[in-house]
Amino acid sequence: MQAAGRAPQDSLKDHPNDLLMSLAAGTCRRNGQIVGPDPQPEEPAHGYAFGKKSKSVQRALRDAAGWIAPGAAPSWEEIRLRRERGFMK
Repeated sequence: MQAAGRAPQDSLKDHPNDLLMSLAAGTCRRNGQIVGPDPQPEEPAHGYAFGKKSKSVQRALRDAAGWIAPGAAPSWEEIRLRRERGFMK
């Protein structure tokens, strides 16, 4: 996205109810994940992190990720409401 001069929030233009976080590929690799491009028709900058995600790996990835949109983690109440409305699995 940076190379294309796009802001991360651009990836949400057709997904107003989605949330966006960032995670460095190196962090994923250090936690045993295979990282690569996974371009989608609506988002050519999409990528994947494939591999076994034990509880410790899940926690490491969670702790290393950063919120982009919204700028801070949503409250538990907001998460509950989003799930009820079908915005989250």
